[in-house]
Amino acid sequence: MMSSKFDRAALDAMLPGLRPKLHRYAARMAGSVIDGEDIVQETALKALQAIDGNAAV
Repeated sequence: MMSSKFDRAALDAMLPGLRPKLHRYAARMAGSVIDGEDIVQETALKALQAIDGNAAV
């Protein structure tokens, strides 16, 4: 298994800058701004849980 290059602090620092771009992309793909926001929130939560060791991605 590959070790993660990022830690929780690194992901926390990256998310605010990436969130608008991820939201635009997800909204386009989903066809809805609201669904795009849901996708970004769920994905960010899963990534944070995986880094904390509480879930597998």
